[in-house]
Amino acid sequence: MLASVDPARDTPERLAAYLANFDDSFVGVTGRGGAMLPWLDALGVTVMREELAGEHYNMVHNPQVFVLNSEANVVAIMSSAEEPNVVATDYARIE
Repeated sequence: MLASVDPARDTPERLAAYLANFDDSFVGVTGRGGAMLPWLDALGVTVMREELAGEHYNMVHNPQVFVLNSEANVVAIMSSAEEPNVVATDYARIE
């Protein structure tokens, strides 16, 4: 699952186009306004909008990957700084 932290730009159509690059089992989640914030807060994801020149902006957020089970419970948190082989090995250990 890919959860958007920028629903203003991450429309369902944009998420679908992005997710087409991954396995068909990946799902995208977005919501209007602050609809995602309670869920992101529960996971401990911090989100900040960083204003740039003109009308541009970046969304700054935690770099971790949260692994959830089918009941949406966190079963692992992985750092995006990990080497790919470490992530693959750790992911294979999750039951």
